[in-house]
Amino acid sequence: MIEQLAAPARAVGGFVEMSLDTFVKTFRRPFQFREFLDQTWMIARVSLVPTLLVAIPFTVLVAFTLNILLREIGAADLSGAGTAFGTITQLGPVVTVLVVAGAGATAICADL
Repeated sequence: MIEQLAAPARAVGGFVEMSLDTFVKTFRRPFQFREFLDQTWMIARVSLVPTLLVAIPFTVLVAFTLNILLREIGAADLSGAGTAFGTITQLGPVVTVLVVAGAGATAICADL
């Protein structure tokens, strides 16, 4: 039983060690502001177009579904406000996380 847990425990220990090293070296001089700005710009540049291309179909899906629901209950005049509210509060964070995690991480790995 202990032998089966040894490999996953080593992997978790290595991750914790790397995380602590990163945290300690984050506050050590010299600060790498230029590298930070370069990486931030690269992630923004790589993720902007895919974010827009994924957000538009999600927004249309929410708009159509919400319009059908609001028409059933007799409140079709609220569809614009409901769609805007749903897109900003629900879909915006989801799309941003998916695209930045996917495209941004792929770009960073390719850069390494």
